[in-house]
Amino acid sequence: MITEDGRKNANLHILPKGTLLIAITGLEAAGTRGSCAILGIKATTNQSCMALIPNTEKVTRDFLYNWYLKIGQEYGIKYTQGTKQQSYNIDILKKLPIKIPQSIEEQNKITELLTLMEQRIKFMEKNISNRKIIRKFYINKFYSENKDTTNFLGDFIKQLNIKNKTNEEYEVLSINNKKGFVKQKDQFGEHEVASSDKHNYKIINNGNYAYNPARINVGSIARLDEFENGIISPMYIMFNIKNQCCQVKIFNTFNHLVYLL
Repeated sequence: MITEDGRKNANLHILPKGTLLIAITGLEAAGTRGSCAILGIKATTNQSCMALIPNTEKVTRDFLYNWYLKIGQEYGIKYTQGTKQQSYNIDILKKLPIKIPQSIEEQNKITELLTLMEQRIKFMEKNISNRKIIRKFYINKFYSENKDTTNFLGDFIKQLNIKNKTNEEYEVLSINNKKGFVKQKDQFGEHEVASSDKHNYKIINNGNYAYNPARINVGSIARLDEFENGIISPMYIMFNIKNQCCQVKIFNTFNHLVYLL
């Protein structure tokens, strides 16, 4: 906040709501370079920011805002001056090249589309954030039940290690952290990853689980549901559930561990 006397003594202007501001000093920092915003209230600013007042017969404020979002990083590196602090001044700003549609109507159509997309992105981000909160709530609820009873995961699972000793022609499978088990050729395209000698690969059957110990932190764990069987890399750890009634709860436990990682 600033008092009226302070504003007068510092010769500051009150900027109206809706004014476009950009950062003009400290642009050597990635977090500052390219920063811009539209005022939601009447305000004043210090010398580190500059208000851009567009000639509305040639360019709209919203088009100018989206243009600067696009080029702010690039121009902040290319055009700023200074030894200790990289900055703009009014003379540099006046010389920044800009390409704009000649028609205000076309500018408005562009900014309407970009604004709608930005609103959708914010809505989706908020929705994802809310779902994560709900998921965390249920994880805490479900896994705090029977908290007086301590069990160990090893009591419910059994590690499997069935080797393809006869080098049979099974489909080579990989684990995708979003899709689960997939054909390795679909995962890596034409790039051949599997060895031609597959006798050391592990045979996995429908309903078995496996995970990549090197990528468990990004969710590289899955149950084989889409295929009857296949073979997987020797580096994978494979297991099944001793008691089938625990299938869902055990798999959710692994997902919970991955989520925590």
